[in-house]
Amino acid sequence: MGIRFIAINDAFDSTEYIGNTPGLDMAFKNVIYDYYSKDLSAKVKSIKKIQQQRGDFVAAKPPYGYIISPEDRHRLEVDSDSAEVVKAIFRLTLSGWKPVQIAQRLNELLVPTPAQRLHKLYGFQCGGHTEEQLMSGIWKPAQVTRILQDETLTGAIVNNRVQVKGVGSRKFKRQKAEDHIIVRDTHEAIIDRDTFLQAAAVIRDRRTVCTDNRQKNENLFYQKIYCGHCGCRLKHEVHTRHSRIDAIYY
Repeated sequence: MGIRFIAINDAFDSTEYIGNTPGLDMAFKNVIYDYYSKDLSAKVKSIKKIQQQRGDFVAAKPPYGYIISPEDRHRLEVDSDSAEVVKAIFRLTLSGWKPVQIAQRLNELLVPTPAQRLHKLYGFQCGGHTEEQLMSGIWKPAQVTRILQDETLTGAIVNNRVQVKGVGSRKFKRQKAEDHIIVRDTHEAIIDRDTFLQAAAVIRDRRTVCTDNRQKNENLFYQKIYCGHCGCRLKHEVHTRHSRIDAIYY
């Protein structure tokens, strides 16, 4: 690749081996170093697994509604401001409001988005956005839905939601719900479990209706059209006219 590599501890300089292999001793060292890295990775994963099973919070960012405890970074504490927003989201959902309506209402009230809240609390630049892009962001229906589905709000720590695809990789793979590690009653709940399950049932029923409608009315542009202003995916709706011909609206 045209790069000179120097390893001081191994007395190695790549310019001395141009066109030649560095010898058996270096080849064996490379094998040993490779095994050492993999062994170290396995040990770190093992420690993380133990922390997850005992209910420690091991993620870098706290979920919406909570902050990381100043005394113990593996514990969560309720964030009073965002906790009130969470309660309002569940209350409106059980009153019949849809996520898109709730998002619109939060935007009207100028409620900071989850990313803006994290930036204010910890300086996180969520999603790789610049500070200007972050501060001009708006609530989206998907964010509301994620909050409604977050079991952490019931006082449970939910770990093992994602796994790194490989050693050194920055890509993640979402785990199935049955593979999540859930430890209950680890911190103060914002939403009681009955309310959480009622909201989950509302979301599930809506998704069933949407899936049935989609199967009946396949369209080439389904989930492919986005708003040029906010970047949200446009909602796909089917209406039957008086002539009984289904018309697609976004």
